[in-house]
Amino acid sequence: MLEERNTNRLNVLMEKLRPTHIMSSELMLLLMDEARAELSASPDKEKAIEQFDRLVKDGAWIDGIFRLLEIQLPKWRVQNLSMDNGGWLCSLVRGPYPPKTLSDMAGGRHKLLPLAMMSAYLEARERG
Repeated sequence: MLEERNTNRLNVLMEKLRPTHIMSSELMLLLMDEARAELSASPDKEKAIEQFDRLVKDGAWIDGIFRLLEIQLPKWRVQNLSMDNGGWLCSLVRGPYPPKTLSDMAGGRHKLLPLAMMSAYLEARERG
């Protein structure tokens, strides 16, 4: 039941990203709210959340997403950030490269780099 609720929240966020053409603090805070729902109350996590909040307030979207990856998905890493045909591609892998299975890869594509990274992050969250 909890896993189904988490999947629904992730799907709602993915649907919000698709038509978006501008980056906003609101989107970043929605992403953080989703992450907060699963974080345990530890001093390290709280400090990381504070850092993320500061990055969002400063408009440092990309740094914020990198920080969120560290907090939420420590086994995942960025494999590729590239621009192709007017859009950004962000590829994440879990574990060593090359990935062992397709479930160890996640990707996002968007005209804006932070939104491509958000999409990849959400896909990785969905994959576990």
